[in-house]
Amino acid sequence: DWNPVYSPDGEHLYFLSDREGKMGMWRVKVDGESGEPLSAPEAVPTPVAEMAHISFSRDGRRVAFVDYALLASLYRVKFDPRQEVLESTPEKLT
Repeated sequence: DWNPVYSPDGEHLYFLSDREGKMGMWRVKVDGESGEPLSAPEAVPTPVAEMAHISFSRDGRRVAFVDYALLASLYRVKFDPRQEVLESTPEKLT
């Protein structure tokens, strides 16, 4: 759980979590004075698969966020652990 942001009206605390196996938006109703939770966290449907860095407009009618996709590649390289040097040029496997 990270990136907690209060709704502009202060009734909910929105946050990001990977509770369902992907980073998504969640919210919990909170007491405006104490900040204590008044409900269990609930998932908020979003139009993207993965998100980060949520922020609300002042009127609460818009939310900004980063939609991201992680792209990674696997490389193979010969390495001399004693000298801590590469012994070949990295070869892309994926």
